[in-house]
Amino acid sequence: MKKLLLMAILFSALSCIGQDGKLPDKKTMAVIKKAEKVCLYYVNPLTENFSRGNIQGIAIEKDFGKINTADKDSLIFLIYENISNYKKGGANKMCAFIPDYVFQFHKGKDTIDLMVDFQCNIMEYCYEDKKYRVDIDDIDQRLKLLISNYSFVEDILPAINTQTETIIPKDIQDQLSSSDSLSWYILDPMEQLEDISQSFNGALILQQKTDVYITQISEFLLSPSSFSNSDLYKECVFLPDLGIRFHGKNNQTVDVMFSFYCNECKIISDKTIFTADCAKIRHQIIGYAKNVFPMDKYLRIMFNQ
Repeated sequence: MKKLLLMAILFSALSCIGQDGKLPDKKTMAVIKKAEKVCLYYVNPLTENFSRGNIQGIAIEKDFGKINTADKDSLIFLIYENISNYKKGGANKMCAFIPDYVFQFHKGKDTIDLMVDFQCNIMEYCYEDKKYRVDIDDIDQRLKLLISNYSFVEDILPAINTQTETIIPKDIQDQLSSSDSLSWYILDPMEQLEDISQSFNGALILQQKTDVYITQISEFLLSPSSFSNSDLYKECVFLPDLGIRFHGKNNQTVDVMFSFYCNECKIISDKTIFTADCAKIRHQIIGYAKNVFPMDKYLRIMFNQ
């Protein structure tokens, strides 16, 4: 089952590359994926002051320099997710393309300019004499959050999530905070078992480890920025790849399951079931899981997407 899911994810991302000339070709994507460094710039198309240089003929307003490795990995993941969700004709918006920010990917002598316009929610790939435009409606909020690590300009990024409290129910918060150990599980959701000793909420346990990252994971899940309120309904079957069980006093447990196929998280306590989109924390959770299970090929490939 893991191999089938992995093949489906890779195929969905790669099969549409270069389709109808509307998406970046394979060479462009190869430079992005293998970029040695990525730099971030704030640009101003409305000025002719080129004292700080220009990108694609647009004046650079501010050079934020090289972004860190974690943000580079997150950006590449968002790019591939965006292409996976691409819909034919999706960039045909009736608005002028006026970029705010540019990510510049460097690989040897190759340079790719990824220009982002948050007014139209479009980004443009510029490589050699080729240009490709795609919608970013599915990743714009997470892209803004990533950029906000370097630049917080309220008039450019007005929609950044400013939640100050987690949306996880209070009883689950209390149990997560008071837990003293946890167990990790790699799951096969297609093998449903009634034997509790071999299953995690019915899914077959493929691998298991205990007491790894207890403090980091509980604090990470309870962060106000980890989950956002949303009325969107996902039309996909919840098939958990990864499970985490928090152990507390009096044998109380809280189970957390992640379905990376549909980017959904489910948290189960004695009386409460909380479900939320996990797209914002997907990459970090996979990163933790990869460190817990370093030999798992599925997690390594998912992390490097």
